[in-house]
Amino acid sequence: MLTAVDVLEKIKKNLENFNAAVTVNNQEITFKKFISSKIENEEIVLFDEVIASSNTTYYAEGFQMLSQSMGTFSNITEIGRCPDDKEPYKKSKFITNEYKEGYNYILLNEGREKLLIGALSCNKYQLKFRIYNSGRLTVVMQIFSHANKLADTIESEIVTVLGATSNNELLKSFSARINRYNKRLFAQKPSGWCSWYCYYENISEQIIKDNLRLMKHIDNTKYVLIDDGYQKHMGDWLDFTNKFSNNLQDLIKEIKDAGKEPGIWVAPFIASGDSELFRKNKEYFAKSRLGKLEDAGVNTYEGWRDLPWYSLDFSIEEVRNYISRVFSYFHDVLNIRFYKLDACYWGACEHLVFKSGITPIENYRLGLKTILDVVGKDSILLGCNAPFWPSIGLVHSMRISDDVIRNKDRFIQQLNELRHRTWMNESLWINDPDCMCLHNYKDQIADPEDFMMHVATILLANGSVFLGDSLDKISPNNKKLIKRILDIHKDCIDINISDEFDSFILQGNKYKTRIFFNLDSQRKTFSLKEEFKDFFTGKMVKGDLTLDYGKVMVVSNI
Repeated sequence: MLTAVDVLEKIKKNLENFNAAVTVNNQEITFKKFISSKIENEEIVLFDEVIASSNTTYYAEGFQMLSQSMGTFSNITEIGRCPDDKEPYKKSKFITNEYKEGYNYILLNEGREKLLIGALSCNKYQLKFRIYNSGRLTVVMQIFSHANKLADTIESEIVTVLGATSNNELLKSFSARINRYNKRLFAQKPSGWCSWYCYYENISEQIIKDNLRLMKHIDNTKYVLIDDGYQKHMGDWLDFTNKFSNNLQDLIKEIKDAGKEPGIWVAPFIASGDSELFRKNKEYFAKSRLGKLEDAGVNTYEGWRDLPWYSLDFSIEEVRNYISRVFSYFHDVLNIRFYKLDACYWGACEHLVFKSGITPIENYRLGLKTILDVVGKDSILLGCNAPFWPSIGLVHSMRISDDVIRNKDRFIQQLNELRHRTWMNESLWINDPDCMCLHNYKDQIADPEDFMMHVATILLANGSVFLGDSLDKISPNNKKLIKRILDIHKDCIDINISDEFDSFILQGNKYKTRIFFNLDSQRKTFSLKEEFKDFFTGKMVKGDLTLDYGKVMVVSNI
């Protein structure tokens, strides 16, 4: 495997051959390129050659929440359910089997040697990777050629190339460098109850009130999150259904009178084709590269309900004014201070063209800035189904795993997603692992051991904790479990990650918690040199711990 020094030098030479002005400092590289003729290419190649053997292991981020991959160059495994380069997010006519795509950063492991190539910023352009079975790696800066004009100067994002002998050390260095260029938005770890995973869009004012009454008896749960279903159509956020009275004001007052805080779900980057916003203001929406107004499903994933979806163009002042009015009502009139922003990906789709010529990354960030201008001083923004790196510095919290479904396969998938993103917590944002569900629901069925893995995932996230069950299901033992999780999270000051991403230590001032799990096909044995209490059974544990596939062990001194 090439060293970090080798890779950085090769990137520098490639850019100089491209007649770019290159700056290298402290293992970071940037470049400027004056546009003297029409740019046909969508990207600038930084590196393109064999970087390691075909058996070298790697992990690569995706552009959006549901895309990650890992394995070896010759045997690639998808982690996320919806990879960026596969259906439905990429249409079949654009799909290639020649290579695997990655975004933001890639981490290579060959024995004790670790190598990371990653972006420290994502303000206008984005870093992409092509991973070939042979060990070849192509690194490019996607510059969106339609957004660059003659006599412009391309000023790149910041790229770093780092080497170390520990993944934990490497990721801590990477996060510190990211924070040097991006001011993180700070907030306390949120907790509460979310309506979606027991009612989905079929909510009403009475349902929220029924759960609010029960929530009073669950300690340390602050927010009541009204998650979809209050609006007639996506896009018409202030046109409420008849299941809610007085424009939500009565319900919000009751939530506050109960000593809780309201939260609300919004998808500010899209509107349904059936919405009044779309029908009356088609000029508000982004076009395709062909200059056509096309719904999302023509070029990427169509969305999940109230279809078709169209993406708003935040370079248009009237669009920014409209979204500002929406959030001003929620913030100033309803006094809401927690916002779950969903469907964020559709604000940054690479096929979109915007009226003022900005890039998709800039459009998305402009949308978030518009919202922050209204609510940012005292509220929490949670990004969901979001492009990760374009969100840095503009959200307080980020969903980092798929929607919870109460079955073993989804619990395993969520843990697999989370374990590679644990380092992001309280570095880039507060990690949100999605809701904690402790009971079966309709056709969503899981065994008690499967729920243990789910609880371990919530515990490992060390971030937000929202309950997803109808609160009449929450038992006294559930309440004790919730309290222990929140106590560990409140106390935790650091998480240590193993090189294999299969064992973690949550270190606090009072408590020390260790989490072991096996997501490999072969049985695994871990060594526990200190005596701890099994988090679930209370039995004392020490020595060798043997775990079969899909099993987890949590021990703690709490």
